[in-house]
Amino acid sequence: MERSHLLMTLLGLGRIGRRKAEFICTHNSLAIIEAGLGALTAKGLLPKSVTQTAIEQAVRSAAASISLCHEHGWQIVNKLDPGFPCRLQQISDPPVLLYCHGDTAGLSAFPSVAVIGTRAPSPAAEATAYFLGRQLAKLRAAVVSGLALGCDAAAHRGCLEQGGYTAAVLPSGLDTIYPPQNQELAARIAATGCLLSEYPPGIRPARYRFVERDRLQSGLSDVVIVVESDIQGGAMHTARFAKRQGRRVLVFSPTSLNDSQQASGNQKLLATGAEAVTSVEEAIEMIRAMQPGQSGEIGTLF
Repeated sequence: MERSHLLMTLLGLGRIGRRKAEFICTHNSLAIIEAGLGALTAKGLLPKSVTQTAIEQAVRSAAASISLCHEHGWQIVNKLDPGFPCRLQQISDPPVLLYCHGDTAGLSAFPSVAVIGTRAPSPAAEATAYFLGRQLAKLRAAVVSGLALGCDAAAHRGCLEQGGYTAAVLPSGLDTIYPPQNQELAARIAATGCLLSEYPPGIRPARYRFVERDRLQSGLSDVVIVVESDIQGGAMHTARFAKRQGRRVLVFSPTSLNDSQQASGNQKLLATGAEAVTSVEEAIEMIRAMQPGQSGEIGTLF
């Protein structure tokens, strides 16, 4: 049994978390494991409540997912593979598997920048996210976001239209594009960038999966930029994860968004230590400083 197949099987049992699945794969040779997953139960590595029938079902389900991925040309990368994103190796709760549609090589670009924000942005915030995506593409930075409506989609589009590399992290399997309104955008991203998920095909979006996805957006990035968010917005989760992961967090000041009333989350983040930016130009200059030797003019927003 190949390592990714084993990890998919263990996670598919539903009673084993990421860390234990990784431990089993790391500390047990594949030759021993191939002798039978039942041996893992005998060694106390699987809960006694896991039946042989459940194991067989999980093995078949994992095999079906692998077959579907091969059919669509999707990559399966496990945490022990050399192609696993190096930034995710650095966080405290990395995924043990990633399903990838597209080119993952661009994820190694420096810097990698997450651009995030509300699904219902003010006109100024949506224009800012779009322009930011374009300018980051000019710097050859990777743009990471979540394919959501609003700020995420604007940043992805801006990057694509400038010919840059962008990656979208999904809260579902690769066979479920969410939101469905962004199917065409997802296809454009996969053509030149990458769609990523830690969930196998067939997994639908759920509230907790959006939060889990948020830690990967920040984990894949060197810098997280919050364009506009209210206090309850998903961008707040990503910003909190970024702080725990030691990532730099830049936040647009509400005044830079025409005193947006939808930026209460921005105010809270700024009050708790995030770095304020007042324009796309300023954000780009801060990121450019991380890239010795970069030069070039920044366009105008309007």
